Amino acid sequence: MSEEQVGAEATAEDGGRAPSSDSLPLLPEWQAAADYPVRALGTHLSAAASAIADIVQVPIAVAAQSVLAAAALIVQDFADVLLPIGPNGMAKPLSLFFVTLAESGDRKSATDAFACKAIKEHEEKALNNYKNSLDVWVRSRESWKIEKNIIRTNRDIDAATRIEMLRTLGPEPAKPIEPVLIPNDLTFEGLVNAWNKLPRSIGLFTTEGGQFIGGYGMKGDSRINTAAGLSLFWDGGTYKRIRASDGLHVLKERRLSLHLMVQPQISARFLNDEILINQGFFSRMLIAAPKSIIGSRFHKITQENSARSLSAYTDRLSNLLQQATTINVRPDVDASRRKLMMTQEAKSLWIELSDWVELQSTRNGEFFDVKDVAAKAAEQAARIAGVLTLVSDHNASHIAEEEMYFASELVVWYVNEARRLRDTHPVNPVLTQAKALLDWIAARPESKAEFVEILQFGPARTRTKREAEAALAQLVEHHLVSEIARRPRTFRVVAS
Repeated sequence: MSEEQVGAEATAEDGGRAPSSDSLPLLPEWQAAADYPVRALGTHLSAAASAIADIVQVPIAVAAQSVLAAAALIVQDFADVLLPIGPNGMAKPLSLFFVTLAESGDRKSATDAFACKAIKEHEEKALNNYKNSLDVWVRSRESWKIEKNIIRTNRDIDAATRIEMLRTLGPEPAKPIEPVLIPNDLTFEGLVNAWNKLPRSIGLFTTEGGQFIGGYGMKGDSRINTAAGLSLFWDGGTYKRIRASDGLHVLKERRLSLHLMVQPQISARFLNDEILINQGFFSRMLIAAPKSIIGSRFHKITQENSARSLSAYTDRLSNLLQQATTINVRPDVDASRRKLMMTQEAKSLWIELSDWVELQSTRNGEFFDVKDVAAKAAEQAARIAGVLTLVSDHNASHIAEEEMYFASELVVWYVNEARRLRDTHPVNPVLTQAKALLDWIAARPESKAEFVEILQFGPARTRTKREAEAALAQLVEHHLVSEIARRPRTFRVVAS
């Protein structure tokens, strides 16, 4: 018997299986993320991230993203970092933008709750005080209006006297700012319209990043405006908008840190949006996508040292918030920030990192495919080093060598993570649905399933005829399943 006959007979006996060598990869080969360099977060933040990872049972990278974002939000209004560029240096904000990819059920909310506990408690106390301040303002404003009306209607004084009295009276009492540091839900337009009523330094943190990505502000042409506006705030620039409805709107000296926690399936198209990549939005992001640990989080007794570390971290952030003027500084007040400089040793490390990343961004370099991200690596390192420095000592005037070394290690990890994700992150959501269906069929008896079973019991995203047909078409095209019967329609895994 010939080899062709043997192959044909084997295929027939196997109910339609084709040789597995004919199969094509459905998704890019997924590379495992490198271990997050948690020790590089410094004493306070590394202990906190490890404690949250232990207590909540989440990947260390998820916990690290959350604590570093919380720290950046608190200290970004303390100072700017001075980059060693030009004769007088170049001041840049300490603001940081994070994106964390984590599955549904990966305990994103619990992680964020622990990481931001001090901020939310401080915000709650400030909101209670705000109610009292608002009552005082209402009375003061009413008194001011009465005094102004008396001056304006007084017929016994001349114009010059009236002008002087109005000058002495002064402007209308300013309404207290609303002490909200972390708005729960917002659009970019909403942020612009409301920011004159909020502290000048805030954070956009959400564990439901899909709502932000899928919202109006990130659809169609609006996403360009949103990305450009957020990028401008990351840069520390002045935002100027002119509308027929409300005229000129100016926002200057604002500080914004961002942390979007997003499910990988939702983020696929977002992270591969060429317009957003070319606009430079993602080059400002510090992205992490650790492997989920769902299925290994069995109940355990929390280690006492974890509880102590988490308590110490919360106390540290609370103390920093007590020192911060952020929640009390009106956004229209030009309260200058001090400039955080680098020691000579730290400056040498920063220059070494900048030059090395530049070299690796050339065509033959390891960062060529993510040269947009690499271009901002040195600045990101300076920002992170500034955050680590002020968490340790909010009165610090210089970034030391150790903080710059740690920040450089973190930034190299982030650039490599960006490269990994850009190489392997799936662009087409249909392929991820097809992979889920393939795994589901492979786990069934004899690795086969009827079409009606797929619609009834298959993965949630393939329980409609349209979605199921699209996923099966991909699997058949890639020679991963074959249709072994027409009535009832039945499919069997060829290769997984």
